[in-house]
Amino acid sequence: MDSKMRVLLIGALGNLASLTARKLATRHPDIVLRLTSHRPAGLEQLQHQFPRAEVMHVDWTDAGSLHAAARDVDRVLIVVPDFIIDEAVATPNLIRALEAEGRVQTVLRFIVVPPGLKRESLSSEVLATRAGAMLTLLAKPLLDASKLPVCYVNAACWITFNIGWFYAEDIRQHRQIRMPAATDMPRRWVTDGDLSDAFSRILTDEPEGHVGREYLVAGGPRYTYTEQAFLIGKVLGENIRWKDDDSTLRRIMGNTFEKMRTYLLHEVVAYRNVPATRQLEQLLGRERTTLSQYVDSISASLT
Repeated sequence: MDSKMRVLLIGALGNLASLTARKLATRHPDIVLRLTSHRPAGLEQLQHQFPRAEVMHVDWTDAGSLHAAARDVDRVLIVVPDFIIDEAVATPNLIRALEAEGRVQTVLRFIVVPPGLKRESLSSEVLATRAGAMLTLLAKPLLDASKLPVCYVNAACWITFNIGWFYAEDIRQHRQIRMPAATDMPRRWVTDGDLSDAFSRILTDEPEGHVGREYLVAGGPRYTYTEQAFLIGKVLGENIRWKDDDSTLRRIMGNTFEKMRTYLLHEVVAYRNVPATRQLEQLLGRERTTLSQYVDSISASLT
C-alpha cells in the first residue's frame, strides 16, 4: 500500500465531481485520484482526461464494485445524480463498503435540502422525483447513523450550471429565458466553481476541521426569472427578457419533464425561507463569486 493520499470521486463525469477532479489534479498533483463511472464510454473519457488517475467501473447497486473502489481510500466525494439513483440501495451499499475498508478519514457528501425540511411534510409525488432534497432526506439519516467521518456541503439554492442547461440556447437564439411561471420565485445562487473549490479544500484539509459539520452555502441576493433575465442582459449589453413558457424545459428534460416540474414546484415553497450564510466565504477564504461575475465569465457562450 502506497503512502500517498487517495481520493475517490464516484460518478466523476458529473458537473461538480469533474470540476473538483480537475482542480485536485492541478493543485495537488501528489494526490492519487480514483475516478469512477458506470459506463464504458465514461471510463474511456476519464482515462483520457486524467491519464495519471486510477479509473474504475462502479455501479451504485453493485456492492462488489463499491468495495473495490473503497479499498485504500482516504477521502471520498459523493455527488449523486438527480432522477436516477435509488438512495435506499445506493447509500447503504456505499456505507458498508467504506466501513468495511476502515481507512477513510473524510466522507464529503454534497446535499441539497432547505433547513428544517422533513420527509413527513412532503407528498409521495414529490418524494418520488428522486431529485435534490429527496435524495438528501433519505441518504443523510443513513450517513448520520453510520460510523463514517461525514461532512456535508448543502447548496439549498440554484447552481450556476443551470444557466447553461436551462437558459443558454434560448438566450443565444431568442434573447429570452423561457421557464414556466408556476416555478418562479426569488432564488439564491452559488457557482459550480465555488462549490468545487470548497470541495477541494475539504478533501485536502485535515479531517478534524470538517468532519461532523454541515456547511449551508446559500448566500447572496435572490433573483426571480425576470431579475435573472435583466442581470444577464445587463452583463451582455443585450435586452434579455423572461417568457412564461415550458417548451424548453420539456425539450431538455424529455421523459423526466413531469418529475422536474414537480420538483421545481416544490422548490417554490421550500426554498422561500432559506437563509443567506457566510459559510461558503469562510470555507473559501474569499468572497463568493456573484451571479454577475459568473455570467460575465461565460458571456461568450451566450452570444
